[in-house]
Amino acid sequence: MRILNVGNDFDSSSQAFSWFFMQKENREFMDSFVRSVGDYVDSNRSVEHPLNETWKQKNTGAFLTWAETEAPEQPINRIMDLVNDVDCVVNLNILSALSYYENSLDSLPLKTAKARDASCQLIHQVIVNNEEEKCATWYTRKSHFYLAFTKAYKADTFCIEADKNLVYERAKNRAKYLLAHPKMQAYTEIAEHIIILKSLRKSRTYFFNNFINNLETELKKGIIEKKSYAYLPSKHSLFGGQAFGLFHFDWYGRANATALALRALSMR
Repeated sequence: MRILNVGNDFDSSSQAFSWFFMQKENREFMDSFVRSVGDYVDSNRSVEHPLNETWKQKNTGAFLTWAETEAPEQPINRIMDLVNDVDCVVNLNILSALSYYENSLDSLPLKTAKARDASCQLIHQVIVNNEEEKCATWYTRKSHFYLAFTKAYKADTFCIEADKNLVYERAKNRAKYLLAHPKMQAYTEIAEHIIILKSLRKSRTYFFNNFINNLETELKKGIIEKKSYAYLPSKHSLFGGQAFGLFHFDWYGRANATALALRALSMR
């Protein structure tokens, strides 16, 4: 990150946090994370990220993406040289980490707890307003939001539970669309939806199991017929699209596509 002259990425840090929590190690990192993440919130900022203006109000109090308040004074090769942003998927990943901490380790610092509450409210508004597709600066399709929501839900982020059924229905409808349009070859997105639906649905009816089987069959078809499945074209990878409408991301898309497929097919 220093090469790009940006501050710490709380998206990466939150997922490192979740890994350390599951491995029961590096408590010092986790303590540091919950203290520092509360210092960088969307409040009293002099400059708004241009994409954020299309979906949120000012001063939401939710978490920022980078450990900085605005763009560096002397940007050198910084990504787009933009000001800091509020990304809804990043906020969900942060909420997952904070839930692990608060539910199992210790209480949150007051400023972090306040930002946590603001982030919960922001996520709720995104869902109510059906803005999942435009609330993320660094992610480019709704399934990224739903997958992050699912991880936060599984981490017992209690403040988002009221929106679970609505997220489930939207994800199910999108999965039905993908099954009806096999020419899209959206295998990684199908893998995401298998994980989402299995995680959010507690009762398993005959019709649900049949639906999941159809999704898994389509995913396996992609693995078998596309010998390069583990290295899908970037349009099907993690960042499947053009961020900002200007340039293309393929950050760890190949490894991510493989991991998602393995996870989707191994879940019970």
